[in-house]
Amino acid sequence: MDAPTAAEPGLTFRESPQNPAARIRDIADLCVKCGLCLPHCPTYRLVGIEGESPRGRISLIQGLVGEALTASDRVVEHLENCTGCLTCQSVCPAKVPYGELIDLGRAQLRVRGRRRSTSTRILGVLSRSRVVTGILLGLLRIARRLRVDRLALLFGIGPNHWLGRVLAHLHIPARNSAFRPTEIASAQPGDRQVMLFTGCVSRSLDPATLTDTTRVLERIGFRVNVPRAQVCCGALDLHDGDPVTARNNAARNSVAFGTLDQPIITVASGCAATLAEYAQLAPVGGESLSGRLTSVEAFIEEYLSAEEQELGTLDGRAVIFEPCTARNPRLRPSASRKLLERVPGLDVVELGTGLGCCGASGHHFITRAGQADALAAPIVQEIAESTPDYVVVSNVGCALHIGSLLSSWADPPEVLHPISLIARSLARRD
Repeated sequence: MDAPTAAEPGLTFRESPQNPAARIRDIADLCVKCGLCLPHCPTYRLVGIEGESPRGRISLIQGLVGEALTASDRVVEHLENCTGCLTCQSVCPAKVPYGELIDLGRAQLRVRGRRRSTSTRILGVLSRSRVVTGILLGLLRIARRLRVDRLALLFGIGPNHWLGRVLAHLHIPARNSAFRPTEIASAQPGDRQVMLFTGCVSRSLDPATLTDTTRVLERIGFRVNVPRAQVCCGALDLHDGDPVTARNNAARNSVAFGTLDQPIITVASGCAATLAEYAQLAPVGGESLSGRLTSVEAFIEEYLSAEEQELGTLDGRAVIFEPCTARNPRLRPSASRKLLERVPGLDVVELGTGLGCCGASGHHFITRAGQADALAAPIVQEIAESTPDYVVVSNVGCALHIGSLLSSWADPPEVLHPISLIARSLARRD
């Protein structure tokens, strides 16, 4: 990125946290406060408050490091409300690395004693421990059967409280749907092999997408290697002001995926956006990992085009919602539409982006439910007007959020990953 820190020439905050205040001053000074980002910012468009804009947040962060502001509740709220969509960064004429800056700002809140909320800390623990996650998912299944969400209302835990949100809305997959990965010890001569990054949320809450991904890849002749030592990509920690944990995760994943010349397939665009930064987060091995990344949609579409493969007929209408991370300027353009348009009989429509973000934003759809639902409202309205059979989303958080909002409909469309439709199409061809 631009503008190295004075203390550590050539290093960004992603690479070293030793002088974050100097880094903030350097890159925040790039912002000329022109305001061209304001009409593109989802939270500013939602409420029209300067503190909810990129320009306003940059000023708040400058105030923090300059000791002109304290980490007050209001400052914390404005900085934490940012969804991290990075649309502002893509339109900024001064090329301000806003994504890095907002992460730096949140880290400054931690330095000043403002801890992450209880809900955020709990979700962070879940992202790091499959055992704990498995236990809690089992407890949530029991809670659902006992309708604990109704009991929670008696204690003031309503649908906008993070725990009420989890109890009432979060999709919990059936126990027997767990993804069962295979780690391949070594490649055999002539093998066509790929590696699969599962992610913590996808593995826990969207195992069907990982299973469909494996089936499709194996169906077209690839062996799928799922390294057991892989961990969370680090996105939740990085964007919540904990770069140390994020870099530790990046280092562990870089070792787990090694330096083999094999593509690394991702199914969640949110993970892919963070993995793409591993050259900075994990100086040893990170560049190799990020350089081998490809989304499953792009990989399958490229293969089908090269091999001139046909897909089976699948009737119905599919509307595609492209998450912010799939529109991220650091990544290749999304291949979801191009891939699904290859399916005979499928009417493919791409949705607009509403206010610019669906509001899922990692854990915001749980911890900041009111804001998240307001941001998603125009997208949900457009889905209703499109009368689809399928709502296609390539990021697990966005899919969970949109799916929870559609679940109250009398006959909701199915919300799924594009690879799941390809799996069905291939099955029809057989």
